[in-house]
Amino acid sequence: MDTNINFIPNENSILWEQIVLTMNQQAREQGQQKPPQGGGTASQQRPLNAEQLKSIGNPGKSRNIRQVKGTAEDARRFFDSQVIPSTIREIKPGTFVGQDANGVTFSFRAVSSDQSFNVPTIDVNGIQGLRKIKFVGD
Repeated sequence: MDTNINFIPNENSILWEQIVLTMNQQAREQGQQKPPQGGGTASQQRPLNAEQLKSIGNPGKSRNIRQVKGTAEDARRFFDSQVIPSTIREIKPGTFVGQDANGVTFSFRAVSSDQSFNVPTIDVNGIQGLRKIKFVGD
């Protein structure tokens, strides 16, 4: 698995399309212009804010869970784009934790601990109404 922290989903990925759709919808609702599109590095892209994160993808099976299409690699890249690189630490093999500029904690696992939904997961601590973002296959 690529652990390069300088990458975010590029403009051709399914996850990037979902992010852009979410941002465009929110901009329209708030009467703003569409946000910029495209890929780049984490240092060139701003992380999604709490409202954007709470509406990314589709509602999950449980309350406070969102589902997006993607792989473990997509999940890791998304995690890396949300957190400050200097805050990332591996707390156990394959599980990484980091914080964003607002103190929100994100945890990345390539495989969920939930046996019925064994998919790459990002746990979110610090945003009311959002606990997990699960990356599900097509």
